[in-house]
Amino acid sequence: MSVVYLLLAAGLLVIGAYAALKVQRWSDQRRMRARFRKGRVGEASALALLEREGFEILDDQATRESGLWVDDQWVAVTVRADYLAQRAGERFVVEVKTGQSAPNPASRATRRQLLEYSLVYDVDGVILADMEAERLVRIRFPRAAPNARPPRRSSLPYALLAGTLAAGLLIGVFLGVRATNDRQAPAAAVPAESP
Repeated sequence: MSVVYLLLAAGLLVIGAYAALKVQRWSDQRRMRARFRKGRVGEASALALLEREGFEILDDQATRESGLWVDDQWVAVTVRADYLAQRAGERFVVEVKTGQSAPNPASRATRRQLLEYSLVYDVDGVILADMEAERLVRIRFPRAAPNARPPRRSSLPYALLAGTLAAGLLIGVFLGVRATNDRQAPAAAVPAESP
C-alpha cells in the first residue's frame, strides 16, 4: 500500500512540475507580447515625435549587413535600427526605447546598441527616442577611446635640464664676478727695497 502512495505522490509531483512549467511559459509569452505591444506603440509615438521635430523618415526597420572578424573568420551579422531619418541635411539612425532603464544611454545594453549603430550606419549621428519622457536625445561617441591619450612624458628630464641650466648660470655668474673683481683690484704695492 505504501508503494501505491509513493507512486501516486511521484505522479502528482510530475504533473505539478509540468503544470508549473506550462504556467511559466504562458506567463513569459504574455509578458513578451505586452512588451512588443508597448514597443510598437512607442515606435508609433516616436514616429509622430520625429515628424513634429522636423525629421523626414527615410526608412523604418532599416537593416544593414555588417560583420566582424573572430580570429581569422569573418562572421556576418544583420543590424536593424528602428528608423533612418533626416533633418537639415543630416542623416540619423533612430533607436526607440520604452521602459524605465532602456532609455538611459548610460545603460550598458542601450549604449552598446547605439555604439553599434554609429559604427554600422553611414550617418551623421544617432538619436535615442526616449518615449517615457517623450524626447529625442542626440548621442555622440568619440572616435578614439576617451582614455586613449598620448603617453604622458615624465617631467624628470625637464627638471634635470632646468636644474643643470640654473646651476650653470649660477656658476657662470660667480666666475664672471670673480674675474671682474680680480681685474679691478689694485695691484698690491710692492715695498721698495732698502739699501
